[in-house]
Amino acid sequence: MKQELSELFVKNLKAPADKRLEVTDTKIPGLTLRVTPAGKKTFSFAYRMPGNKTKQRVQIGTYPAVSIKDARDKAIEIMADIRKNIDPSNQIRKLKKEPLVKDLVQEFYDRELASKKSGAEMYRLLSRELVPELGNRKVSSITRRDVVKLLDKIRDRGSPITANRLHGRLSRMFNFACERGILDASPIVRLRKTPEQPRERVLNDDEIKNFWTRITTVGLHPLTSIALRLILTTAQRPGEVSNMCWNEIDLDARLWTIPAEKSKNGRAHTVPLNSMSVELLSEANKYTVKGTYVFSSPAQIQSKKPIEVRTLSKSISRKYYLLGIQKFVPHDLRRTARTKFAELSINDVVAERILNHSLQGIARVYNHHNYIDEMKTALQHWDNYLRRMIGENIIDLKSYMHTIA
Repeated sequence: MKQELSELFVKNLKAPADKRLEVTDTKIPGLTLRVTPAGKKTFSFAYRMPGNKTKQRVQIGTYPAVSIKDARDKAIEIMADIRKNIDPSNQIRKLKKEPLVKDLVQEFYDRELASKKSGAEMYRLLSRELVPELGNRKVSSITRRDVVKLLDKIRDRGSPITANRLHGRLSRMFNFACERGILDASPIVRLRKTPEQPRERVLNDDEIKNFWTRITTVGLHPLTSIALRLILTTAQRPGEVSNMCWNEIDLDARLWTIPAEKSKNGRAHTVPLNSMSVELLSEANKYTVKGTYVFSSPAQIQSKKPIEVRTLSKSISRKYYLLGIQKFVPHDLRRTARTKFAELSINDVVAERILNHSLQGIARVYNHHNYIDEMKTALQHWDNYLRRMIGENIIDLKSYMHTIA
């Protein structure tokens, strides 16, 4: 059957109950619409390559997802390829072999991320933010505009830092795709990140007191509240605290050794445990699943995984108003501790060593002192200050400094 295809005609077209109906467009020769008894309507294009009498057919798409105009435009593209002696069937077979974005994410993880310290976190970010939006697209179909729209969507929901982190991961993933022969060029080369404002949130004394005294009363799992408090007492990174293992802790010596593979700077770090930290670990022992991690995830008990940093962040985001303080994130507790070290006149070198920051300048080359004794003293001063702050009788900083002089 031949007929100039129109929206009204195609919309109302039905096939007999016992066979498929085929209509050839009179406007674009070769463009065909097939209609099944079930009502499915599919555009295809019939053609012969120059010098070949064999008739071939290539599928274009299903109506109404593919409109008549789209089908005709695609048919014209196919005819242009044929005039260049490019077989559209070969092009489609090649396209079918190309990986989807979700396949690239998995290959990226298997071949590169799995061996990196932060690889699992990077994989989760891609799986959470990229795959649901673009995962079923061919890698070669992803354009700069696709990425820009995805990053804008994340920023618009109020997560500019997440957008920048994803930008960085995508940049490396697309370069990886080029190295693996999946792409010829990255679609986001020279795409700039949005400048970030550095976080400056530091809890004041009243907020620290409210945080400490109320965190156990707002409905969080005990291990979550313990982990958050331990970030404050040790001044360590939230990820290092949440991934703490029992075999890294020597309670007799009051030391916690963070292995190099878990440390951000790739250097093993020994943290003296003050009295409050030891008490928190003793409390955690009542709730944790006996095994590797101090902070076993309550949601993943069977798999025996640790609490994730994002779980700590979400817990604060849901409950901070019940603490009677302004919103903050887990890392702000570490920044608060470092700020208080300065207020307590703790030597800057000692304070930076507690945070496992590298020494600067020539000291980085020549000073290899471990500062363990100095860190023990400093962290116990911090312990004493916290105890006075959250107690019944809070004294001012000058009075406190006089008591430890």
